[in-house]
Amino acid sequence: MKRYAKILSLSVFLIIALLIVQPVLAEIPKTISSTTDTMSIAYRGSGGFFIGNTIIFDGNNSVGNVTVLRLTGSGLPAEGVPLYDLNGEPGSGNSVDVNPDGTWRFIWYTSNIKGIEKLQTLRYTVTAMDLARPENVAATSVYLRKPEFSIIAQPDTVKSGEYVQLVGNAENGISTVKIEVTDLSGNIMGTYESAVSASGYFNNGFHANLPLGQYYITITNPVTKKTSKTMLTIIKPELTTAPTIEVTQVPMITVTLPVTPVSPTAMVPGTPAGNAGTLSVTSTPSGAAVYVDTQYVGVSPVTLTTLAPGIHQVEVRSPDYQTSSFSTEVKAGETASISPVLQKNAAAWPFYTLAIIGGLIVVCLIVVAVLFMRKKTP
Repeated sequence: MKRYAKILSLSVFLIIALLIVQPVLAEIPKTISSTTDTMSIAYRGSGGFFIGNTIIFDGNNSVGNVTVLRLTGSGLPAEGVPLYDLNGEPGSGNSVDVNPDGTWRFIWYTSNIKGIEKLQTLRYTVTAMDLARPENVAATSVYLRKPEFSIIAQPDTVKSGEYVQLVGNAENGISTVKIEVTDLSGNIMGTYESAVSASGYFNNGFHANLPLGQYYITITNPVTKKTSKTMLTIIKPELTTAPTIEVTQVPMITVTLPVTPVSPTAMVPGTPAGNAGTLSVTSTPSGAAVYVDTQYVGVSPVTLTTLAPGIHQVEVRSPDYQTSSFSTEVKAGETASISPVLQKNAAAWPFYTLAIIGGLIVVCLIVVAVLFMRKKTP
């Protein structure tokens, strides 16, 4: 009888121990290899995009915490280059953090690519791989097409007096294009003319010797009704020498002032205050990481006071919670607000753990039944 009592006690102890260990089993890091290791990549859309469009890639990475993206295709190194820098080191790439649930998301603004002139109307391959374990890869192809009429400024945000290069593509048969620089009210600040090559490529440039602010750059041609427009932002240059300040020594007076709490504020440089919009992000729970256009800007609650007007992609991330993503329009002189309530990630009980618990429960029931039958037997 004592023997069966010991067996029953041991079984109960194992069940209790397993229930205590279970929360730890549910938190196995993604970096541990298993038979379910996966890497995937996909994008939204039909598969054809103009160079200058925004393309969103997403996927799963169950083997690590950082996904690296590379671009390959005609005219690019076989090892691949970063999606945002076609002149970058071969074999390098752009990285994106993996969310706690194993998903990742990458926004590719193809109008902001360094070396964009290398892109042709072709199909390119985007490869995703884990940073720590590059043998885990997945790839997809995307068709990029040169627009019939386009222009970009490189860079699109410059200090006053710096040189701006204008790069574009024009329709076949057009030998020259007219380039106009205007302020936001439409006043013409400068006019240029650029020759167009046989392939439709052209480039020009000028020194940004204009008042601080935002400007439109537009290309036109008399034989076509189509135009293309991009935006240029001119900001204040940094001081090259410190100004001379005459200091007169005066007696020191100590004054204690009350401290007024100030809400956290994240500044996004490059947009003058007069032409900027404001974005306020709060979340439940607070303290979540906030990303605007894939750039980390702080933790909630956070207020961005110098965002350029337009559509911005906002992500709110917090450990153990599902990532919330939004497309939000920010208008000049106005405040846009986002207040997501983050959803908890559902706790996962692995199948093998449930099988062990079920088996132990069956063993305990058998032991109890045997003890009961022995007690009934005379």
